[in-house]
Amino acid sequence: MARGSLRSFIVSVSLTLAAGCGGTSVPAKAVSDDTGDQAEGGAASRRKGVSSDTGDKATPESSSAEQKADGSSSDDASEAPYVRTPKDILTAPDVVFMFSFAKSDVNDKAEQRCEKASKGNAEKRAKCMTKERSKFKSDGYHFKQGDNGQWYWLTMRRKGKDLVWIHRIPIEFGDSKEHEITLKITGRDRGQTPFAHPPSEVVFDVPNDYQIIQTDPDLGKLVFEAKIGILGQGTDDR
Repeated sequence: MARGSLRSFIVSVSLTLAAGCGGTSVPAKAVSDDTGDQAEGGAASRRKGVSSDTGDKATPESSSAEQKADGSSSDDASEAPYVRTPKDILTAPDVVFMFSFAKSDVNDKAEQRCEKASKGNAEKRAKCMTKERSKFKSDGYHFKQGDNGQWYWLTMRRKGKDLVWIHRIPIEFGDSKEHEITLKITGRDRGQTPFAHPPSEVVFDVPNDYQIIQTDPDLGKLVFEAKIGILGQGTDDR
């Protein structure tokens, strides 16, 4: 075959093969444009935090961020736990704070005296400790508001099965800190055995929901523990 005829044959075969293989294919430019638009659209959606198949609908992340921004998040909506103040603890209804001799400073001083006096005799020591406990006249404190709105500090004493209110002192609640409150005495003691000259104010430490502590200049720390069910046992707390 002549050189010119061979070149014509090769060109003819190439054109035929191209037509047979690519007759149903999408033009290269059309494929590139279509997939490019989709890729750009998906990337743009992801960059904006918007799902490519949900239009303007926000993702959970963006929705949560919006809730936190306007303060409507479920975490923020939950209320903080209520913290009781010293006044709340002192004035809890139906609660009497009973004196704990064993947890007070007077117990340590009494043990030292009784140990020395009994000289190792257990029976004498027990009688001595009972006598030491009886020296403290206040068995319990109760704080109550009268019908006229006046608050009272009541001091209770056990007499057999009966409870007697030996002090009934009108008070106002003064300064209060995290674990401390001041009671200001505002009038005369109206109890059965009233103080002739009550102090002008008394400070109570309130270390927890169940205890109050009064510090006496002579007796040291006096611990009182919250008890329920004491009131009504033969007592008049008016």
